[in-house]
Amino acid sequence: MENAARQSHAPLLSALRIAASRTVWRLHTPVHQGFPDPEFAALMGTATSLDLTELEETDDLRDPKGAIAEAETLAAEHFGAERTWFLVAGASVGNMAALLAISAFSAAGRSASPPRVIVDRNAHVSVVAGLVLAELEPIWVSTPWLPRWCITGPPAPEAFAAALSAHPEAVAVIITAPTYYGTAADIAALRNICGERLLIVDEAHGSHLPRALPAGADIVIHSAHKGLLGPTQGGFLHLRSGQRFDSAYLTQSLRLLQTTSPNYWLLAGLDAARRAAAKLQLTSPTLPSSALATISGPALEIYANDDPTRLLVYFPDGFAAYEALAKLSVQAEAALPTGVLFFLGRYLADTAALASLADVMMVVRQSQATQPARSIPSPPPMPEAVLLPRAATLSRAEPCAIELAVDRICAEVVCPYPPGIPLLVPGERIGSRAIEHLGAVIPELRTVRVIMD
Repeated sequence: MENAARQSHAPLLSALRIAASRTVWRLHTPVHQGFPDPEFAALMGTATSLDLTELEETDDLRDPKGAIAEAETLAAEHFGAERTWFLVAGASVGNMAALLAISAFSAAGRSASPPRVIVDRNAHVSVVAGLVLAELEPIWVSTPWLPRWCITGPPAPEAFAAALSAHPEAVAVIITAPTYYGTAADIAALRNICGERLLIVDEAHGSHLPRALPAGADIVIHSAHKGLLGPTQGGFLHLRSGQRFDSAYLTQSLRLLQTTSPNYWLLAGLDAARRAAAKLQLTSPTLPSSALATISGPALEIYANDDPTRLLVYFPDGFAAYEALAKLSVQAEAALPTGVLFFLGRYLADTAALASLADVMMVVRQSQATQPARSIPSPPPMPEAVLLPRAATLSRAEPCAIELAVDRICAEVVCPYPPGIPLLVPGERIGSRAIEHLGAVIPELRTVRVIMD
C-alpha cells in the first residue's frame, strides 16, 4: 500500500465504530454502558456509545498489539519517528515521561547524585513536574527578555553551549521550541552542540509545523490541539531513529504515568488528527499578504515570529484589551501586560474574517491611543537554587504573603497560566526583584508557598 493510501486509513477510529455498533450486552466499564446522565447524553449525542473500554477491537494502550499499535505506527511514519506513543494526558505527560525515562536511562552508570540536565527556562510547568518526579537537577539556561512585548524568546545555541561547557556531566538538553508565541529555535545547531547527549524538544506548540525530528532531536513531544485538528488532552510522544536511547524506557515511564483506563474518544481523536495532518500535507502556512496588510501597520503592531497561526498584537494594556475584546465577542488565547495573543487556526486563510477581526482590534487599540504602556520590570537574574525541585516540593511548606517572601525558599511552581512558564521553581530563593516582576505579570498573586523555617 502506498504511503498516501496508508495515511488515509484511521484504524483505531474504525475499530471504535465497529465495537460500538456490535449488538452485544455491554457488561463492562464504563458502567453507563452507553447511556450516561440524560443531560450529558443529549449534549454528546451518539458519541456516548463510543465511550468504551479495552476490547478485542479497541486494543490496550499499555500494551498495544492491534488497532492502537497500527495507529501509532502510522503516526510514527507521518512524523518521521522510529516509535510514537499516544498520550491521553496531553503533551504534559509526554514531558514527564521523557524526563522519567532519562533518569532511568542514566541510573545504571551514575553515582548517587541526581543526573543533571540542561533546561531552557521557557520550559512548561510539566517539565518542572518531570524534574520533580525523576529527581533530576536542572541547569537552567536563561532566556532573552523582549521588553516591548514583555515576553521571553528562545535561548541562542551559544547559551546551551556555555551551559554544557560548564557542566559536561549533563546527560540531556531540554528545549521548548517553538515558544508559546511562535518563535522557532535552531534545533540543528543545538543537535551539533549536544554531541552524544540526548536532545529533548517540547514541540507542543509546533505539531502543525514539525521541525524538531528532521533536525535531529532524539525525543519530541507534540500536543494534538495546539496546532493539529486533535482533541484537547491528547498528544504524541516521538522517539527518533538512532542508538542513543532505548524505547523501553519511554514505554515503562508512560505505563507509570498514564491512566489504565484511557478515554477512547481521545485515542480515536489522535488517530483522526494524524490522518487529517497527512491528508492536508501540512507545510509552513503563510498569512495572506492582504490579511497581513490589514492587521498590521501604524495602527496595529504585530510581533514577528515564525508561525503565522500565532498572532501577538501590541496593546499598551494587554489585560484591559483582552477584557474589552471579550465584550466584543472576540475570545483571545491569552492576555499579556502589553499584548494579546490570538491562535488563528481555521481563520488563517479567511481574509474576510481576519479583516473583521482587525476592525474589532482597531476599536480597542484606539481606545488606548493615549494610554502609556504598562511598566513591567524585567525578570531578575536566574534565582539561586538552594534545593533540587523534588526536595523542595516534598518539604514542609506554608503559605506566605508575597511581599514577605523575600529570601524565603519557594516550595511550588509560580507561573501565569497560560502559558504555564514558571517564574519561580521549587527550591529557588525568592529575591526582591522576583517579587517586583511577579507583581506586574501576575497582579492577582497574593501568596506563595515557601519552605518552613
